[in-house]
Amino acid sequence: MIVSWKHVTRRVSIGLSAFMLMVFLAACGGGGTGSSTPTPTPPTPTPSPTTPSIALQTFTGDGFTISYPQSWQKSSSSAQGISQTVFHDETTGNAFTIVATPDPGGAASADTIANASIQSVSQAGLKNSKPDTSVAPSVTVNGVTWVQRAVTGTAKVNGQDVPAKLILLVAIHPAGAADSRAFQLIYGGPTLTYDLVNAQIFQPMLQSFKFTS
Repeated sequence: MIVSWKHVTRRVSIGLSAFMLMVFLAACGGGGTGSSTPTPTPPTPTPSPTTPSIALQTFTGDGFTISYPQSWQKSSSSAQGISQTVFHDETTGNAFTIVATPDPGGAASADTIANASIQSVSQAGLKNSKPDTSVAPSVTVNGVTWVQRAVTGTAKVNGQDVPAKLILLVAIHPAGAADSRAFQLIYGGPTLTYDLVNAQIFQPMLQSFKFTS
């Protein structure tokens, strides 16, 4: 039974919530010689590598919509103005969490929240964590700029400690409004399969995320 990675992202979001309440053919011509020139046979094109398509379904949350794999589990909760939705794969331990926390007028900046959240990872079940500086400090998704942080470490998946990677995105929406909230997108899983899962699942999920209010 998998515990771990879903709980790592969940605990990170809980830690952030506490802070806020105080946070992816060249054709060669051929020709014969002699009196008769045979018609060249077109070369067989070499298939280009493609990312397998994953069946997604749409979820409408508290102020947003997102698509997620049909085979993944979903759970949502809300308390004291804080909403949280977790999408996770029980088999692999990969998870994608969305948290919305009140931040009236953007009193706490996205940078401040992201930095505080990443600092809490070591207490959230990701052991020996360290910043992953290979990711850009910000990313734009559907016209919205998000502060981005990443961390690597060791998580427990199926009872075993495995190398893992977590990405955190933070944006304040609506920016500067009296009812603005800090939205966090937290996703990750075992490092061994991260690149594949990121291309097939996390990035399509990320690109499908849209604010509805």
